[in-house]
Amino acid sequence: MMSTPPRARGWSAAGWLRGAYAAAALTLSSCAALNVGTFNVAYEHADWLLQRMASHYVDFDAGQKQALQAGFGNLHEWHRRQELPLYADVMDAAAKRMERGLRRDDVVWMVRSVTERWQVTSRHLAADLTPVLATLTEEQVAQMERKLAEDNAKFAKTQLAPDIRKADKYRAEWLNDQIARWIGDLTPAQKDRVALSVKQTEDFPALRLAERRRRQANFLQLVRHTHDPRALGAALDDMLSTPREGAEEAYRRSAVHYEEQMVQLVLDLDRTLSPEQRATAAARMRRYAENFRALAVKKDVAESTKKEE
Repeated sequence: MMSTPPRARGWSAAGWLRGAYAAAALTLSSCAALNVGTFNVAYEHADWLLQRMASHYVDFDAGQKQALQAGFGNLHEWHRRQELPLYADVMDAAAKRMERGLRRDDVVWMVRSVTERWQVTSRHLAADLTPVLATLTEEQVAQMERKLAEDNAKFAKTQLAPDIRKADKYRAEWLNDQIARWIGDLTPAQKDRVALSVKQTEDFPALRLAERRRRQANFLQLVRHTHDPRALGAALDDMLSTPREGAEEAYRRSAVHYEEQMVQLVLDLDRTLSPEQRATAAARMRRYAENFRALAVKKDVAESTKKEE
């Protein structure tokens, strides 16, 4: 029942990278938003989807497009062979924990598993894209800067509405929808518990936006002034491996509080699950585990069949 808050997946300092990957639905935390059939289609065309997402932020020249296509293709094949089997293992383990009832250490393990897989993938993504990022012109970086500002404005419009009740309602509805994708329809009491969690974290969206803008500025400065691929790659790797380095203390405290509230929300909801809701969540996890394993070997099977022909 994990998922990120609305639009939180995109646009931190290296958010152009993070958002492109999330948009292709390649992470554990986003797979619940798609049914298995849709996920399969998205995954099989992930390299194309990633390139389209990246092109939304920058108008690449022919050489950059070619390098981008190669980078995303390499990432896709690595992810299929190395990460999808691990995703399947995590989903199977999560299903077993869900069936017996969740404990705090189970939820912490789920969050850690998603975080670890994102960190591994993001570092591969940065390595594959560094050769392109190192060639961006000032005009292209400025274009990316404008697009990121537009994303921030959209985030602020929904998350920081002048009427706090309207913003809370939006966040609660979004979170209810994410949870329902795993367990089915929520009861009124479960929706009330979600609303309480949103109320208890009202300060987080504003601090999150400020932190995103800070990291975006660092990222843009890095790309503007570092054109040596090795130096840029090392700096991006460091930025992605220590995402909260340099963050304001207020944001750090709020982020810890938010994470604690989300863990407690999952635990409280777990205690209220009906047998049907619990079975629905476990079954969905197992379906994704099976699907991840099938996708992981699909290309190998196709290539083997082609060689035999």
